[in-house]
Amino acid sequence: MKLKGLKVFNRNRWRYLSIFAGFFLFVAPFALFTRGVYLLMGSDLVASVHTFCYRMPLIWLSQQAPFLVDYWTATYFFIGVVIIAAIVSPLFCGWLCPIGGLSEGLSRLVPIPDRFRLFIRDTKVTAGLRYGFFAGFLVVAALIGYKAVTYQFGGVSCRYCGQYIMQSASYALFGGGPSIELWNAGVFLTIFSWLIIGGLFFQGGRGWCLFFCPLGAASGIAYKVGHFARNYGVQFEKTKCRDCKRCHTRCPMWAIREDGTIEKLLCIGCTECVKSCTFKAYHYERRKKIVKKPE
Repeated sequence: MKLKGLKVFNRNRWRYLSIFAGFFLFVAPFALFTRGVYLLMGSDLVASVHTFCYRMPLIWLSQQAPFLVDYWTATYFFIGVVIIAAIVSPLFCGWLCPIGGLSEGLSRLVPIPDRFRLFIRDTKVTAGLRYGFFAGFLVVAALIGYKAVTYQFGGVSCRYCGQYIMQSASYALFGGGPSIELWNAGVFLTIFSWLIIGGLFFQGGRGWCLFFCPLGAASGIAYKVGHFARNYGVQFEKTKCRDCKRCHTRCPMWAIREDGTIEKLLCIGCTECVKSCTFKAYHYERRKKIVKKPE
């Protein structure tokens, strides 16, 4: 089973190396990309993962900005990631995000038989759950903004954030700052849901990305919209498919439908289907214009 996991890494090694680099680009005490941005801005904030807080929709709607976040830098980052997703697929999610990359990597390496892992074949169900959570996220943020609930309800959200926990663990491991300040129930619940349930026991290990990441959900919508404008992404060629179903088990986002087509609301452009399909039914390219044949 371990050899199987290593084969997966080797098959798409450039993507996993890119995700590994994403840790050093965005997570303190390294946060090299963030340090570069702050250097250009002349900002005196501490470079950390908080700079690019994924809760930007909540911040805008609730009108409550975390004190560690540079408001406009986080906004530009969120918008930039979404725009890139609309043009060339959600590449940040699939190729750079250390949060999803860690849980996916853990799932690939730990030898748990697939029969013990959760997997939803129906992409409509998965997409419905994902965007149901996203809608609830936005509703709560709006309620905070309209003073229907107090901000303390939203203020505890860092306890349930994989970013926050990863950065705190990184500080503890590499030095340069405090470890996790409060080992509370929220932190343990997040580790359990992010790495154990959503990582080890979700086929593909992307449970957090599928259901709890607002940036990922927004990127999925942008990618779907961009699809109608013939954007770049993974395309499926039905005539080459042999219905082996290998793509179903290899896709970490459960984005492959029963007929082999791709649900753009879930796809993160990871190209696992491209690398694993021996019949070359998947390609990363611009969507071709459909020309109707004359009757």
